[in-house]
Amino acid sequence: MKKFLSLLLVAIVLLSSTALASETRTISFWYSAGGANGAVIQSLVDEFNETVGKAANIFVDGQYQGAYTASSNKLSAAIAAGDLSQLPNVVQQGASTVRRLASYEEVIKFEDLLKSGKTKMTKDMFVQNFYYSSYMQGEAIGMPFASSTILLYYNKDAFVEVGLDPEVAPKTLKELGEYCAKLTKKNDDGSVERYGIVLQPDSWFMSTWLCQQRVGDGHAYFADNMDGRDGYSTHTVFKEEGTMKHFLEEYMAAYDQGQWKYLSEDDTGDFAAGKVAMFISSSSAFYSIANAVGDKFNFGCAAVPAVDEDCLGVAAGGSSLYIMDKQNEQELADTIFFLEYLTSAETQYKWFAQTGYFPVNVATYDTPELAARVAEYPQLKAGIDQLLASEPTLQEPQLGISGFDSMLSEAIIDIIEGNATIDEAIDTLTENVDAAIDEYISSL
Repeated sequence: MKKFLSLLLVAIVLLSSTALASETRTISFWYSAGGANGAVIQSLVDEFNETVGKAANIFVDGQYQGAYTASSNKLSAAIAAGDLSQLPNVVQQGASTVRRLASYEEVIKFEDLLKSGKTKMTKDMFVQNFYYSSYMQGEAIGMPFASSTILLYYNKDAFVEVGLDPEVAPKTLKELGEYCAKLTKKNDDGSVERYGIVLQPDSWFMSTWLCQQRVGDGHAYFADNMDGRDGYSTHTVFKEEGTMKHFLEEYMAAYDQGQWKYLSEDDTGDFAAGKVAMFISSSSAFYSIANAVGDKFNFGCAAVPAVDEDCLGVAAGGSSLYIMDKQNEQELADTIFFLEYLTSAETQYKWFAQTGYFPVNVATYDTPELAARVAEYPQLKAGIDQLLASEPTLQEPQLGISGFDSMLSEAIIDIIEGNATIDEAIDTLTENVDAAIDEYISSL
């Protein structure tokens, strides 16, 4: 009888252990991409849950938390509450919040994770422009994920119409002005039927396109301490370095050559309708632009025009994934397993093919699947070439101030509308941004 009871006890223990071993573990993933891109993220999560995640007894609970600002506020509130159970295991955040995330003790720095030996991911597996997108004080805080670059989209048929080579886009701001002069189309009454280009005075485009290019022997920054990434910025530098003035002079010289539309409620719509011959947008908008254009005309993509011939490249845009330090060793291992799935060459291709965000894994660029995709959409090659040729650099000023975007936009509009000279606009911009930085520093 004793022997029977002993065997029964052993059986119960074994059954219990098996049940525990097979119990599904859940990790939470907050993402901020909405609409079609959000649907793609959720589809990747679902695929993980149905395949490798299921085999490993891991379930990822994907939750859309609103756009970057809303999601960032929710994360901050959860951290302020001091309840780790409210935090996700991993969260998607935009580049503008890197400074805030770097200050949280609850965030596991991605650089530290790579050095820990707990993951097979390495720094070298990432496109370096993307790796530096979440850099702060010499460390990568987040893992690159939804990464993009800006491109010049142009109407090839309009180029042919005015005698321009449809395979050669303007390479400098000077050439951009010359192209716009030819591409502008006016009605008999003098009204503009087609503008050469529409450009939004958007600070993301400014910082990504221009102020992060190499100018002379160094980089162009908005503020000291590498735009706030190497320590808190204390003042602007674009005036003393002359980089902003140089750009605006070249910008306005080009603007004066041809008709530009500088504000639009719908850039893509204007382009698809033939109202503008060129515009600048993110690579992540490629498929929506292609769908809008349809078979109306042939369009191309090219690297954005440089300030000067010796300037090259753009910084990357997009968002990164941040790991929260709320996890026991098993949770962390499960989170890493999920992130390794997201960064695999196969998954990165699926993300690229469905969204236009470029793969963060360099191995993806050598896959036959990507080669076939580029053959189908040859316009994509321009973005890939530009990205891989660009020197790894930082993006988006981390000044810690609100209203920077509007200050920059207002300065450009004042120049265009003749309300201020270039020097006056730069003086005003410098004064306003420096005052905002002082206020921010005093509040720390």
